[in-house]
Amino acid sequence: MPMSSCSARRPSTTGHDRPRRAILRAAWLWLLIGICGLVLAAPAAGQADEELAARRFESGLVFVRDGNFREALEDFQAVANLYPESAVADNAILEIARYHLEVSGAVDQAAAAADRIVNNRSYSQGDAAPEAYVVLGRAALARSLTEGDIQDAVSNFQRGLRLYPDSSAVSQTLFYIAEGSRLAGQPAEALAGYRRVVAEHPGDPWAIRARLGAGRMAVLMNDPISAMEEFQRVRDESGDGPEAADALARTTILYRLFVRPPETAYAIEPSADAGGRTTRKVVALAPLPDGNVVVATDRAVSSLRPSPLPASERPRALAVGPDGPVVVNERGVLQRVNGESVRFVVPDRDDARTLNEVDALVATSTGDWLVADRQAETIQRFSRTGIYIGEYADVRAERLAIDPLDRVAVLDNDDGLHVYDAGRQIARLSTRVDNLYRIDNPADVAFDVFGHLYVLDREGVYIFGRDRRFMMRVPASDDAPNAFDRATAMAIDPAGRLYVADERDKIVFVLQ
Repeated sequence: MPMSSCSARRPSTTGHDRPRRAILRAAWLWLLIGICGLVLAAPAAGQADEELAARRFESGLVFVRDGNFREALEDFQAVANLYPESAVADNAILEIARYHLEVSGAVDQAAAAADRIVNNRSYSQGDAAPEAYVVLGRAALARSLTEGDIQDAVSNFQRGLRLYPDSSAVSQTLFYIAEGSRLAGQPAEALAGYRRVVAEHPGDPWAIRARLGAGRMAVLMNDPISAMEEFQRVRDESGDGPEAADALARTTILYRLFVRPPETAYAIEPSADAGGRTTRKVVALAPLPDGNVVVATDRAVSSLRPSPLPASERPRALAVGPDGPVVVNERGVLQRVNGESVRFVVPDRDDARTLNEVDALVATSTGDWLVADRQAETIQRFSRTGIYIGEYADVRAERLAIDPLDRVAVLDNDDGLHVYDAGRQIARLSTRVDNLYRIDNPADVAFDVFGHLYVLDREGVYIFGRDRRFMMRVPASDDAPNAFDRATAMAIDPAGRLYVADERDKIVFVLQ
């Protein structure tokens, strides 16, 4: 075909095609401008997100400082959900984990939040990760003190220590490893762990707490003098802090039991009104962490000093749990300070059974309730919110007490005094030993912070060591002067002071 013919058929690049090319060039120009705008705007948007995330996080911290935990939780959740890529997102999630662990008691949610940090590629490289492992371990301990959960806790503490050996959480992590040994019933290993914290992190707040732990372990290893020396060091190093007050209280207990002669270990407070007067029979006493004592008569609830209390008519049992004091009335209803109430219900094959006759209850270290069920003559276990967990022990209980390791003293006037651990009986105390002691009318039981057992008789208090060996009687003998002879209830405050309610004189006596 002639070239001229081909040229005649080629599309023209002039005339009406020129506007099209101009339009395309303009479109590409605007697209390029848009891309540049996005590129320039992205850093600005990211910076704005960072600033908002930081402000929201700081807002949450202020709410925590003021004790407004619900508003704090709202802020931390907003940071985690709206700004998950921000520099404070991992810290916000850590605060969420702490809230569930320390405030709400939802240990599974605490563990889930901490797990979200340690198993995220970005978060695991941040400063929240070491403490997230601490939360994971503490959540396991808060779940239960079974061998499996204790081992799971220690494993998480050790994992955090291996992964972040230079973090600011090392002293805290080492402390909780020692705590795991203590809770596992390994006092020698726990003592070594506490002393490691003291040696490697002198002056650290966790070192002061470790000294308290070391003193406690010395008591368990039958060395109260070394324990008192540790507590004195705590007082010297912590100034006016709460640890100093704790150390003084523990030293006072040990001084009474191991230094003073038994005849002068306790003296009744001279003022008859020191513990308060009552017009009704006292059915239960319970100490609060601040040293105050709650008094339940057969009609109402009061306290030696003003304090928020649950309202209750005709109280039957009294205890102090993770949410403060609680009262169970004659219908078996547990009532809290905030007005909430709980009914204890045991599932049955045919129909659920509500516990209407509750003689006593105690709270475990994990917040569960052990409830004396008079009808079934058993002790039932319920969660913090009243969900049935299972039978704890097949034993009748008129009074209950629980020590720091969740060992439970069970008093039954017909069958004596028993000690249980994890639902298994580990000891039975005789109420009479010739030429040593004789408990004719046991009325109440209690533990001090070291696990010494106190048994109230109508006319005296009998004190036993952690090995259940008899230590002393208060008063020391039947010939000694005594202010009470119809005791009905007893409590021990953190400093070891004894509060004894006497039915005859309608007085709560203080022995110190």
